[in-house]
This record gives sequence, structure tokens and C-alpha cells, in this order.
Amino acid sequence: MINFYRLKRYDGERIKDIADLNNKVNYYVSWCEKNGKGDASQIRNIIEKVAVWYEMRYPNASIGPNNAFGENYGQDYWIQLMDYDHFYALLTSEEKQLLKKPIFPSIVNLSDESSQHFHLAKDGMITDADDIYVISHNVTDCKSLFEGHHIREVERIVNENNLARFELENVRKVVSSMDDKLSVFNGLLDAIICHIIHRGGDYYGPKRGMLFAKEFDRSLDLGMQYGANHYDLICHYLENGGSRDLKCYPNYFENKKSNSSVSTMILSQLLSEDEKTREIDKNKVYKK
Repeated sequence: MINFYRLKRYDGERIKDIADLNNKVNYYVSWCEKNGKGDASQIRNIIEKVAVWYEMRYPNASIGPNNAFGENYGQDYWIQLMDYDHFYALLTSEEKQLLKKPIFPSIVNLSDESSQHFHLAKDGMITDADDIYVISHNVTDCKSLFEGHHIREVERIVNENNLARFELENVRKVVSSMDDKLSVFNGLLDAIICHIIHRGGDYYGPKRGMLFAKEFDRSLDLGMQYGANHYDLICHYLENGGSRDLKCYPNYFENKKSNSSVSTMILSQLLSEDEKTREIDKNKVYKK
């Protein structure tokens, strides 16, 4: 999966400047084009469209520092008018396909020649294993063995229970295909977050990126990396399970404007510096 946080290599390449938001978007688009995952111009267009839509949905005036996360930003009618369903309905069929979250097939045969199959929910959980039978001295009830587990767990269950002649060919294909589709889909969402942050600037970009990440079930890490100068964003990030060990880019936008190299700092170090500053400010107020 494309991972902007861990700097994984793909096709022997690496993002030259990992901090640069445009580079991250360009890298994703290039990766898709090289691997036949979509047309570059179409992918760029949907990234731009979604970023603009999200700015209209949450304009700067409604998400300022005085507006806490989770508040109903703006007027109800505006939020409803700009909700995702309304936006999605206006897209072309090709654009809708790009933003369509991959789902698992409803039925997975154990092999092309086998009539044995699993019934799956959209998220890959096994809902029915009545048609599965195995050769094993230890297992007589396949229903309880597989149902309620994820299709990704099938191979582990087979190995742990020494199930003989259990065909895994199609199970592996389904899992591999889903991993591939999720790489493209989640990579697109992360590229959109990058562009949202880039367009919004120092405070509004990261905050809007976090809102988008939360709504579309992505990590808040990207928003935090570029919003580390702002205590309210840090608090929100940590309250939602964020890591104090995250590498951040404080003063990213300032550095980019001056064309200087982007500095990095671990979030826990930034917190320590911020706490020292707050303590100094508190003492000054007290002395007055």
C-alpha cells in the first residue's frame, strides 16, 4: 500500500522530498499511471474537485481556532447542501468509480473447479460457511470454525487446524485483489488530504485535512505533521489516539515560502517545547 508515513519504496523509487505536499500528490498520480490504475489527468481532476468541495463545505470562517472539533460548523442547511451524497451525485461515472470504496465479493469459491464457497459481507467477514466441508479428525463443524471470521483469517485457521486438501487458491486471489484496490483507494484519499492541506495553508489546511481524514476513515497523521504548530490540533490528534512519536514538519509553510529546507521534529519534542513556552508565559502573567 502507498504509505506516505513510512517512506516505503515502490518500483525502486522514493519521494525525493518526503515533506513536500505536491511531491506526495505527484508521486501517487505517477504510481497509478505506471501501474495502470487510472488516467493521470482524471486522477488530478478528482483530487482538485474533492479538495475544493471540502473547502466550500468547511470554509475558513467556520473552522477557526475558536471552533472546536466536533462542533456543527456553519448553518445546518449549508452542511446538508454540501454533504458528500450531494457532491457525489454531481460527479461523472468515471469519477464516482474512483471514489467508490472497494468491497469484497459476496461469494468466494475455494477454487474455480470447486462448488465449496464462503458467503461474505461487504467488509470481508464470513457470514455463511454451510457449503464448506473438510477432511480432518479434529474438526466436524466448519460453520463455527469460519463464520464470524474475516476472509483474511481463513489461511491461518486452515493451518492451525491442519485441514487437509483445503484449497486456498481463490481465497488468496480475493485477498490480494482487495489489497491492490485498497492501495489505490486509500492512496487517493491520502493524496486528497495532502492537497487539502496544501491549499488551506498553515492552520486551516491541517485542520480541514483532519476533518476529512476522520470523515473518510483515514489516519490523522498527515494533518498533524503539517499542523504541529497549533496546540488545539495537537490536543485533538492525541485525544484520538495519535502517536507522540510522529515525525512532524513545524513551520513547513513558512519554510516553503522562504525556499529553505523543511525541518523535522518528533511530536513529543514539540510538546515539550510548547509546555516550556506556556510555563514561561504563565510565570510572566503571574509576576505582573
